[in-house]
Amino acid sequence: MMQSVDEYVESAYSHLDAADILLTRGLYKLAVFHLHQALEFLLKALLIKRGYKPTKTHALHLLARGYQLTPEELNFLRELTIHYYASRYPDARQRYGISEEYYNKQRVETMYYRTREIFLKLREHDCTPDIGKLENGREAYREVLKWLQELEKKGIKIKLAAIIGSRAKGIWRPWSDIDVILIAENLPPPSIQRYLLLLSDEIDLDIRAYTPEEAEKAIENLEREFLDLEQHGKIVRDDGIYSKIKRKINQVKQRYEIKYIEELDTWLIKPRQSKRT
Repeated sequence: MMQSVDEYVESAYSHLDAADILLTRGLYKLAVFHLHQALEFLLKALLIKRGYKPTKTHALHLLARGYQLTPEELNFLRELTIHYYASRYPDARQRYGISEEYYNKQRVETMYYRTREIFLKLREHDCTPDIGKLENGREAYREVLKWLQELEKKGIKIKLAAIIGSRAKGIWRPWSDIDVILIAENLPPPSIQRYLLLLSDEIDLDIRAYTPEEAEKAIENLEREFLDLEQHGKIVRDDGIYSKIKRKINQVKQRYEIKYIEELDTWLIKPRQSKRT
């Protein structure tokens, strides 16, 4: 059964997250495999978004045609495809003349950062979440992008912008406001001044704003906004922090029994009981 755009994107982020973890553990060859898979799943999400059925090819440079990548980026995708096969099959590694020692910390770290740069470029380029239209008929996503650009003009360094609520769940109405989680550096302290700075003059936003440190505390406190983010959030802007945010959410969730009650749009949360020996 063919996955949806969101499922492909979710898998892409999971592979990127796995590569990050494996890199820190020194499992370099396995990290390379997940780097390739992160881009493959994202590129196939883009194909579905454009109305095509994903092909079975693993050749990243073929999947990436039409996305205005530079020659250097396309060449990197060719190389990463070779390393995908080399990381999976010993005979392929022998055929390509790649030794086990090739996959060292410095080389794979470079691959990781290049992969992440291309990942974020592709993610913002075309894989746009559908969050509906406004009452004036405009695409809500495009208007949110304009708002983020205005914030950047004010000097706000955006780390993550994500949509939650009715628009993320696909039950919006044209008059629905837009629930936004914003994580950014150099925000004013929590106060009315923070939100006056962030408000849009063009669209109706309900903003939950955090610095990275505040976001980490909010996740520790299991604020429902972050449970909503993991459950149905739509990522609009990400500088690479989302995989770490998601990992933190999953770590905290291990300490609780959590269930989402869709009919009531609420979360049931209770501490997980330790097993007695």
